[in-house]
Amino acid sequence: MPKEREENVRHLQFVDSFYVALSIGTGGALISLAETVQWGISAGVLMVLALQLLFVLLSFLA
Repeated sequence: MPKEREENVRHLQFVDSFYVALSIGTGGALISLAETVQWGISAGVLMVLALQLLFVLLSFLA
């Protein structure tokens, strides 16, 4: 593998792992926030899904 290709693979692996951790962390925080302000867990899940949709739409622009 050329050196540049190896570097690209390393970056993609990092982004893949980082995205999962970021998604889990922000999802838990939003659900916890919704429960704290007594909006209910369904409102928290809705916020998480809306954020995931936003991430997907932004990835198409990148």
